[in-house]
Parts: sequence; C-alpha cells; structure tokens
Amino acid sequence: MEIASVAFGPKDSVRYLKIQFMENGQEPGKVIGRSKIVLEEGGIEMREQLKLVVNKYNLIEETQNGFWTNFNQYRKEEPNEFNQNFHDYSIEKLDIWIHSIAYKIKNWPECDYEFIAIRMEIEYAGSMVGKYEACYSMCGEYEDDYFVIY
Repeated sequence: MEIASVAFGPKDSVRYLKIQFMENGQEPGKVIGRSKIVLEEGGIEMREQLKLVVNKYNLIEETQNGFWTNFNQYRKEEPNEFNQNFHDYSIEKLDIWIHSIAYKIKNWPECDYEFIAIRMEIEYAGSMVGKYEACYSMCGEYEDDYFVIY
C-alpha cells in the first residue's frame, strides 16, 4: 500500500490532514482507503492536547526514571557488555535527551490501540550509543519500554 495523496486544509474551524491510500503500482485515482486526522478542533491543537497529557501525568520525569532504572540494571546485569559500550564509564561523558514525543496509532486500519511514545537518545563520549523509548496509555499509565544499545 502506498500514499496516493496528502492534503492539509482548514474546514470550518477544523485543521486536518487527509491521507488517501492505494495499492502499490495502482494508477492514481483508485483509492482504497482514507484517513482524516484532526489536527485542530475548537481551538485546541493536537500538539497542545499531547502536551497536556504529558504534563498532567509527568511522563517526561517517568521516562527519565525509566531510563535510569534500565541503565543501572544493564550496568549491573551485563558488566562485560556495559564496559565494552561505555569504556572507562564516567557519568560526565553521558548525555541523554528527549528526542521525540509521539502519539502513535497501531493496528491500521482498525486503529484500536493508541499510545504516547517518548524517546530519549543516549550519547557517550561524543558518540550515539543507543536509545530508550517508553510507551504510555492516553491515561498516563506505563505500558512498555525499549532500552537499545547499538
């Protein structure tokens, strides 16, 4: 499946993004599915709604705590691998930061699973060495996380 067209537009007081899908190689105009994502309705942008949820449930702090829990567990449980990836470990050489915060929808086209993903980048001694991503329900409940060292 590929994207046939993408359109942004205001309609009444709603900003939206409309995506049309078609089968790979199919001639344009033969649309098999559509999705319309509301970006703004009634003066509250989707971005602002996401900020409200993230702030209400302290998801940045939760994600940072989750990172440190995973990092310290990795250091304790895999000392050889840790020392290989974090040679001469010093916390002063470690930089972590929020890379992105995303609202994600899974199980297309049913869209029956939605969550917020907060991704942190991990840099050590000037090199990107991994990432940490935590996923939360729209009610701020922890669902899953991924700690990846490259």
